[in-house]
Amino acid sequence: MAKIPTRAADLAALANRVVNAWANHPNITLLWMTQADAATKVSDYNSLILSSSQSKNNSRASARDLRDQEKVMDRNLDNLKKLIQLEHGKNNLAQRYAAYGIVFAGSGYRLPADRDDRLQSLRIMVAKLATASFKNHTYGESFWTDILNQYETTKSQLETEVGSVSVKVEDKKALQEEIRILMISIRKLIEANYPYNAEGMLRDWGFQDERN
Repeated sequence: MAKIPTRAADLAALANRVVNAWANHPNITLLWMTQADAATKVSDYNSLILSSSQSKNNSRASARDLRDQEKVMDRNLDNLKKLIQLEHGKNNLAQRYAAYGIVFAGSGYRLPADRDDRLQSLRIMVAKLATASFKNHTYGESFWTDILNQYETTKSQLETEVGSVSVKVEDKKALQEEIRILMISIRKLIEANYPYNAEGMLRDWGFQDERN
């Protein structure tokens, strides 16, 4: 018996073949779905697969950009810590660093690992740098303001993209189930209408066992 693929791309390819073949057999009908409506659903399914794939690629790119920005922060944090030490000395470093959003974690003073906390620390840092005596230094206010702006933008973009991916995944699952049921129904119709040549007719309609 002709199998119904489980992979999205394979199911979409089968559905395309089947609805195109259905257009040439108007005598084959379903009470709950016309050929025209089926063609529209299959087209929507193909579009959703493409859109979902693009959204996943976009979110991966934004996640990579965010990680790269965090590496830049971590590499350059020592430069800021040195400026703070030059300004205030090494006494009460925990308090001095905290004023710039730098916290003690693990074995040293750094920016928080949690991204929401890190963003808040960057905001504290930039606000503090605005009044620091070394605000105009290479690693002063302008440097960290640029980092903050980039991080806010990329983090917000990633969150939007991840949300979009989640919605599209759910939409794709729902539509995929409709397409799967449609393919099963048409397969049964062919088998019922062509009892002596069902295998050949299934191939003519695009059901191909060797692809599954």
